[in-house]
Amino acid sequence: MISLAIIFGLFFTAFSVQNITPVTLVFGDFSAPAIPIYIIILFAILLGVLIAWIFNLIDAVTSFFILRNKEGTIRELKKTISELIRRVHNLELDTDSKKSKKKPDSDDEESEDENSL
Repeated sequence: MISLAIIFGLFFTAFSVQNITPVTLVFGDFSAPAIPIYIIILFAILLGVLIAWIFNLIDAVTSFFILRNKEGTIRELKKTISELIRRVHNLELDTDSKKSKKKPDSDDEESEDENSL
């Protein structure tokens, strides 16, 4: 990253030495005479970087809130899953206990059925 900044700085230094011609900047009623063209270009680059940074900041904040919302949803869903697992386990225990209570009765019925034929 630092080497890229050094290369850009060298490029811009060479550019500014070759483009020292003063120009008049006019915007509506505002007029700024005798500004070297390299200063105008540097200002435009810095303004572009600032605007890009602002858009990036807005995107980062938006992403933060979206992720925060999704993390809350994930927490709620994990809680629901754990409650459902607990309920399924309790139902399985109830079913097993009912089967174990019915089993002696069902043995008697099977023995009666065997004798009846």
